[in-house]
Amino acid sequence: MRRYVLAIVALVSCSTRTDTPVEVQTPSATSAPAACTDVAAATLNLRGATPSPIEACGEDAIAVALSQTHAWTLSSAGLRQGEKTLPLGDVVGTDVAAGYGASAFVLDGTAGSIHRAASGGLVALVRDAALEDARAMIRIGGTLFVGTPRGITKVSLADGTVASLREGLDVLDLTADNIGAILVLQPSGLARMLPSGDDAPLHTTTLDASRIAFDLTTSEVITVGSDGNVARVDYASLVPEGPGSRPVSHGEMGPFEHGGFLLGGAEYWPHRGSTPAKYPEEILWGFYPHEGEVFEGSAAVATATKAAVECAEESYAALQAWMPTATDALAQATAGDKAPRFYLWVNDYSEADDPFPADMRKAKLWYWARDPGVAGRIPGYFKWETVLDQKGECHWPDAAQAQAFLEGAAGS
Repeated sequence: MRRYVLAIVALVSCSTRTDTPVEVQTPSATSAPAACTDVAAATLNLRGATPSPIEACGEDAIAVALSQTHAWTLSSAGLRQGEKTLPLGDVVGTDVAAGYGASAFVLDGTAGSIHRAASGGLVALVRDAALEDARAMIRIGGTLFVGTPRGITKVSLADGTVASLREGLDVLDLTADNIGAILVLQPSGLARMLPSGDDAPLHTTTLDASRIAFDLTTSEVITVGSDGNVARVDYASLVPEGPGSRPVSHGEMGPFEHGGFLLGGAEYWPHRGSTPAKYPEEILWGFYPHEGEVFEGSAAVATATKAAVECAEESYAALQAWMPTATDALAQATAGDKAPRFYLWVNDYSEADDPFPADMRKAKLWYWARDPGVAGRIPGYFKWETVLDQKGECHWPDAAQAQAFLEGAAGS
């Protein structure tokens, strides 16, 4: 099973800092354009091998961004994707962030603006004084995080709303780690926080670096020094043990891909007593939610019940077995605007009243569509919805129902 880490700083005064030297290893290719580190910070490309950090960009590259299907290179000549190059016009490119699929966003730190790549060129998303002199940008979900000499500003993809995430940081570069925390490079060293702005623990030291990226395949921080040398730092030397620091594995479930269709994550809905689970505050995200452990940038508010996890594992195995039998139907169902992504949904009624006073959810395959849609964000997910009932019986989508749903969804 191919596994993927699905891809965000704390104030220096709030981080645990040491003066212990960081041990780094320099790869055989000792120098490269600084932009080339960006390749390693992207999620794995489902259509090919993961690029090494010094592939896919040339000496003229300003920045590189990679989605699961597209690679973007920003240079003074324009924004290149494949054989096509979009002209920048009056935009002075500073950084590029990949959106979902074939979408990307270009930062102009000189003008303090962000632009979305469209078929005809760049379309303005926002211009704001808070973005002036910006140096770096990454996307996490529906938010762009922009680093400036004054701090980190977040920009909503939905409406371009600009808000401060953290002030007082002199940001040189940004990247996201393997639990969705943000790493910030400053002249004084590294800092780290969750996308919410909550502090994340970090042991750090001053790095001779002008750019950083996180290599999801090796769990290393890649740096480009002022001399152009590329170095790698074992992330375990930078972050302490603990649920807010590193991915924790409690079992065999995890993201997997078959034929271009990806199961990206899981969600548990704990229905207790006579009350349905409250969204979003009571939903537990991740394959094995444990209170305080971080999944995709958010800490779990509770631990999933043992029975619910066991049910999830059974349903997960059923999805793995079913997906290869439905490749053709899935291809037809996603021929339009539907994304080839799945999410495992587990309804936990093990602590609910029997009978349950509200309508109980059913085990079925269905598609959740983002409404309204947001350019640069995934348009939706196929939900493999599972039910653990009050008697402890586990139910997952029936193959006949799943097939009928896909046939009805084809072309819609």
